[in-house]
This record gives sequence, C-alpha cells and structure tokens, in this order.
Amino acid sequence: MLLLVPDGPYLFKGTKFNSKTIIKIFQSKRLRAASFGYFGHMWELYSLWAFCIIAGGSLGCVLGGIISKRTGSAPVASIQLTGSGICCLVSPFVFFASPEVFLEGLIFWGVVVVGDSPQFSAIIARTASQDLVGSALTIVNCIGFSITIVSIKVMEYLSNFIDLSNIFIFLVAGQVFGATSLRPLLRTGHFPQTNKN
Repeated sequence: MLLLVPDGPYLFKGTKFNSKTIIKIFQSKRLRAASFGYFGHMWELYSLWAFCIIAGGSLGCVLGGIISKRTGSAPVASIQLTGSGICCLVSPFVFFASPEVFLEGLIFWGVVVVGDSPQFSAIIARTASQDLVGSALTIVNCIGFSITIVSIKVMEYLSNFIDLSNIFIFLVAGQVFGATSLRPLLRTGHFPQTNKN
C-alpha cells in the first residue's frame, strides 16, 4: 500500500498534532457535521463484529469511492448510514430467515456499515483547515473509537435482558444521529477541492 498509494492532495509536511486546536477544529460547522456523522457510524460498526460482515465492507468502500467521484462523499455516507440503520431495524426478521437469507443480509449489512468509513475520512480532510487536517483526523478518530467501546459495553449489558435477535435494533440510534448530523453537508452539494469552513 505504501508503494502503490500516493499521498493525497491535502498532505502537509511537518505538521504535528496540537491538542489546543480541538476547540478551533469543532468551530467549523461542516467539520462538526462530518464528525458527528462519523460518531453515529462508529456507534454501530464494531458492535456488529463478524469477519464476513466486515470483509463485505470492502465492496462498500470500493463502490462508495467510485460513486463519490460523481456525487461527493456526503450523499454516499448518508445513504450508507441510512442503509445500515434499516438493517438494524429489520435485524429481528433476518435472524429468523433461512440460512441463505441470513448470510446475505449480514453481508449486505457489512457493505453499508463499513463502506462509509472512507467517506467520513475524506469529508473531514476536506472540511478541516489545511493546517489542522492531521489533528482533526486524529481527534475525530479517537472520539469515534471511544464511542465503539461504549456501544460494545452497552450491547453486552443489554444482552443480559434482551434476546440476541432483537438487540441490534438499539444500534439504530447511532445511524439516526449520524444521518441527521450530515444534513448540512447534503444541502451544500458537492465538496469543493479546497478546504472550507
């Protein structure tokens, strides 16, 4: 990957993480919208942990990347968030479906739940101030992965009281929060190739 994937257009040499920029970073409405969308995505992602599901996400990443070239990253991320939210809601039915439908449903879920990850990285890189891209990505990813710890613990706790077939419904809260948070970015249309707040 290091040899085949070149540095992107937003790379700035010699920048260092600056913890004092957290407030400055989240003053950007567009970056805040992208970050909150990502946080909703992370609420679900690692609570739905199974290799075939996560591996299926590689298809979502590739297709999402191709489509985002035409539509922008925000619409792709929004559609994938909505798709994975719907999967959360219909999960009780998937659990009682035939083995074939069950597996196909889980793989589709993996495609949409993983596929928006690179879209959020792209949105954050494009909406952050150019001198703060590294700090913004670091901070948002750290918060996002912290959220996954909370969601996994919540799911573990709920599993003591709720049947496994119904437990994934609770993950839809993250998808609703994420998709709602992305609305300001959808209204602005395609992302420009320059960073704007």
